[in-house]
Amino acid sequence: MQRAALHDVKVELDCDGILKSAFHLELQHLQSHLQLMPAPWRGSACRRQRTAIKPLNANFIFTVSK
Repeated sequence: MQRAALHDVKVELDCDGILKSAFHLELQHLQSHLQLMPAPWRGSACRRQRTAIKPLNANFIFTVSK
């Protein structure tokens, strides 16, 4: 994965801060893993809870806000 191809990633969290979904070209493999989570975590009840992941040296820094 080239660093130049990295972009800000939008991640949806549920109300308890559990990762719900990550949709990005470089992170599509996560999408299939997240589909295995229980149905309630895949719901849209808490779609207002959002955070941004900014890539730094190919490592991801999670900034979680509740």
